Amino acid sequence: MFRRRLPSSILVLLLLMLTAETALAQNSYRAVTLMHKDGRLTERPVRIGFLNERHQIHHPWIDSLHVFRLDSVTYEEGIPELEELHGTPLQMQFRTQNGKIRLQPHTPEYYAIFSAYHTLEAIRQYEKWFGDLIDFTRKKRFRELELYMGDYFNCNPGQYVLNPRKNVSPSVIYHEVGHRAFCQLDDTLRIGNVFTMVHNGLMEYFTVTLADHPVIGEGMLPEPLLRDASQTVHYPEDKYYFSDFIKDLKDSYDPSMDCEEAMRQLYEINVERARRCTTRIEMTHQSGMLITHPLWKLREQAGAPVVDTLVVHAMRNMEETFGRREEYMKTAIYKAEEQPQWYDLLYALYVSDQQLYKGKHLSLIQQIFRETGYRIHIVRRP
Repeated sequence: MFRRRLPSSILVLLLLMLTAETALAQNSYRAVTLMHKDGRLTERPVRIGFLNERHQIHHPWIDSLHVFRLDSVTYEEGIPELEELHGTPLQMQFRTQNGKIRLQPHTPEYYAIFSAYHTLEAIRQYEKWFGDLIDFTRKKRFRELELYMGDYFNCNPGQYVLNPRKNVSPSVIYHEVGHRAFCQLDDTLRIGNVFTMVHNGLMEYFTVTLADHPVIGEGMLPEPLLRDASQTVHYPEDKYYFSDFIKDLKDSYDPSMDCEEAMRQLYEINVERARRCTTRIEMTHQSGMLITHPLWKLREQAGAPVVDTLVVHAMRNMEETFGRREEYMKTAIYKAEEQPQWYDLLYALYVSDQQLYKGKHLSLIQQIFRETGYRIHIVRRP
């Protein structure tokens, strides 16, 4: 077969592309990063493969990660959700020796490795659980991560804020990756939207099971705003409302903070919003613990592999479950609820346990949800 010879200019271009690709090849290094082990937040050795030969953080799931010193926070039109972080870029220099990255605690390099490592760990697990339902490459703005070093406590999935003076829990990262996953999952699974207790409770279950630790936000959230899945809660008395948040936000205020002005402004904005509210607003991040707690308690007794699989299976069954409310509900209270409720999740757990484990954990599930205050008698067992 006759083959046409490629022009020399094209050959040079191909050679340059190959050279560039080789120059940016990923290297594998040993490093240390913070994670929970036996109930303690401690440094553990890890293997990382997301630094290219220029020592830039890069991965199919992370295009780049840039670090800033947090200088200030503003709220467009006085709306807390329209938060803007302002910072000064910080240069990073990763020093390697004998295949190991030498890191000093709490430096930009230290928390850049921390952020990238735990972001990728969370994505890998979500891919394992829900790989056919989510795509972590589809939104470019989440692949271009920003890390702000400061003592402010509010993050979002594309902008992490870590306190350079504290050991920060990886639950901070897992929570934000969870938002990315669940904002896709609630398009395809009947798990409720981001404003519901079920959605947030399920998401935070995966936050704590990824961390293998029940407390969310250590090292970032002020103590009044920490969420603890091991803490006993009771439904519905322990629902968390906007008025509770205002009080906890006030108790979190510390004039010695670098971001004191942002905290003061955030508090004042929310107080003004509370004055305008005519209805009682539930804060579902915190109320979600009413779902996360019984699942964590079940995990403690039945084991992480069992309960992780059970919860994933139940979530995948929620659409079918939701359509069978007339069969399993003994009262008609569900007719007023368009979003999934605790009883829909409970029945999905029942069905999943029957299908996966032949009903081995049904009584335990019932017991734990009953102890959490749920009126389990209104839900028929399959």
